[in-house]
Amino acid sequence: MSGTGGGHHEGGPPPAGGEQPRLTLEPGGELSLGRLEAKLGTNGLLEACDGYNCIRARLPRGAAARLEPVPPVHVPSQMTNCLYLEFEEQLVTPGEHAVFWATVPYELAIYANGVLLGYLSPLRVKYTLVGDVVEGTVCRYHRSRASTDPRELQAGMEEALAAIEFRGAPGRVPGVGFHVADIPLYVKDGRVYYPLVRAEVGASRVSSRVDQRPPVEGARGVQRSRQRGILPQVFVVTI
Repeated sequence: MSGTGGGHHEGGPPPAGGEQPRLTLEPGGELSLGRLEAKLGTNGLLEACDGYNCIRARLPRGAAARLEPVPPVHVPSQMTNCLYLEFEEQLVTPGEHAVFWATVPYELAIYANGVLLGYLSPLRVKYTLVGDVVEGTVCRYHRSRASTDPRELQAGMEEALAAIEFRGAPGRVPGVGFHVADIPLYVKDGRVYYPLVRAEVGASRVSSRVDQRPPVEGARGVQRSRQRGILPQVFVVTI
């Protein structure tokens, strides 16, 4: 799959059915998304749980709650700033420009009247140690499905999609890691997208960083990076 100007990649998945990832929970409404269950009573009582945390708040009568996708580093608590994807099938990179799409996790920030109430996860949260026990890094872990054609992935609403652009040497890539704490997320046609991920394959390692741009044309940003003007951090995984 070839890229076009501005870091965008054509051939994205068809629009997802169901609710949009940016959700408004109106009084009397309920929401079910993976592990996440939320309801807002007509009396203003908001209850939202994901198996790790529960958010209970009394809102002004008639007020709505808003849920927006954010990077997956807050649930059950903020333990790490990185994400490691282990691919269900190892990827073989050709030693030239190649793009693979992958399923990735995200979380939802819960807001009411502009006030952040907390974070919940549609997926079960796992962690892994990347590297050795002395100098390694603990990252959020996700077993990811990957394909050159994103339409094959059929990601559910509880997963986002990321385009990973590989360059460098030919290689066998079992997984990639990258820093995600302050990246923006994007939405288009009911899908959540990560910014473009750029990965450089070497003889024994993969170096990855997140490019702040969306991977598809017309995607709308739902969270802006708090690190404007700072170069993206590079994450290195030994292969």
